[in-house]
Amino acid sequence: MSVGMTRRLFLGFTTTGLAVFAADLCGADALVPSAKKPNLRIGVTSDIHIRYRKAMKKWEQALHFFDAQKVDGVLVSGDMADSGLVKELELVAESWFKVFPNGRRSDGEPVANLLHYGDHDTGGYLWKKDEFRKRNEYVRMSDAEFDKFLDEQMLYRFNHRAEAWERCFKEKFEPIRKVNVKGYDFVLAHFDPRGPKGGNNTPGLREFLAAQKFDPKKPFFYSQHRVSNGTAFGTGTGRKGHDDGESTEILSHYPNCVAFCGHMHRSYFCEKCFWKGGFTCIQIPALQNPIVASGSDPTDLSNGKVDRSVTQCYVLNVYDDEIVIERRNFVSGEKEAEDWETPVRSFAG
Repeated sequence: MSVGMTRRLFLGFTTTGLAVFAADLCGADALVPSAKKPNLRIGVTSDIHIRYRKAMKKWEQALHFFDAQKVDGVLVSGDMADSGLVKELELVAESWFKVFPNGRRSDGEPVANLLHYGDHDTGGYLWKKDEFRKRNEYVRMSDAEFDKFLDEQMLYRFNHRAEAWERCFKEKFEPIRKVNVKGYDFVLAHFDPRGPKGGNNTPGLREFLAAQKFDPKKPFFYSQHRVSNGTAFGTGTGRKGHDDGESTEILSHYPNCVAFCGHMHRSYFCEKCFWKGGFTCIQIPALQNPIVASGSDPTDLSNGKVDRSVTQCYVLNVYDDEIVIERRNFVSGEKEAEDWETPVRSFAG
């Protein structure tokens, strides 16, 4: 079977071909079945890292691709505002409403905002504050002017992350929120560095999930920025890309959970991005600065490097019995690798 043609598409193609042949024999009244449509279709990306207006180009390209794919929502697993500034989040929202005015696709159908904050959104520049201070637009500021600028712009100061979210995206801010899209639940956890364990876990996740009533016969989808420890790409904490493992323990009680995580920037050609254990976890390639193989084998990221020309995303398709993740180039539109498939799991409660 060729790359890009899954079992589902192959069967749909051959069935359709047989039906057309039957129509030739039986006349024009013979029906030609169409390929089965998913119940839900979601565009998935992460790590947008908008700093300047020119960085909006790839973000808008991805959104236009998702619009053409007629997705029901767009999920972004954090790191939207590169330096954690309000003005950067405003650019993210500007592109969102440019492509999806009033939260609707070009065909008038609704598209759900499934975005949330990552560590860069909550003050990522503080890791290299001196370098940030030397950027051209800030170098001439006095110390007092620079501090005032940070007070006004830093998303995490004075509850700016809530105020800015509500102003930019026109919806209520909640540290963890649940969104229902066409009968399927999405739990979206904003990155929070001020918890008792810093940014290495998601405060309140266990209690939030316990308070929900999920349909036991359907999958539900979860998104956080850092990768659940012990899942995609193994183990590690903090700057290695994983959390402290608490989310893994919590989500393992929900076999019908499909989790998406960003932060690691790894190319989707690496099969380690897709993990199936007590639940399913998928690492999302970065929209900006994706890490790809430096050699001829695209799956070998052992000596990976950043390639800003790479344009990778997922399209999530949910059927009654299975979930299919397409690995797509959002500029060419092509499938660049075989789809990942996993059966829908039930949850006994």
